[in-house]
Amino acid sequence: MANSILAISTASMTLYELSYFKIPTITIAVSKNQDIGIKQSLENKIAIFGLTINSTNWKVDLYNYVLHIADNRPAVESKIDGMGTKRVIKEIIELVK
Repeated sequence: MANSILAISTASMTLYELSYFKIPTITIAVSKNQDIGIKQSLENKIAIFGLTINSTNWKVDLYNYVLHIADNRPAVESKIDGMGTKRVIKEIIELVK
């Protein structure tokens, strides 16, 4: 976790652990109480983006946001191809289909 450059997490206790390590986190609410947690985490800058699976377009929103991050982050070391984020989001979308 400490070496991550980006995380995708539910709005649970893990969000606070990621915050401790200053990892930019995309939060996903999977229950009603997490909707409130996401709002608070965004207001307090613990998370960089939040969404709820109750939204009809949550998969598209998540996909587009992660692609935006991947296209706009600083260049990574040459031994890393920079496609990791896109591969992760593709796998997530496939899993939730």
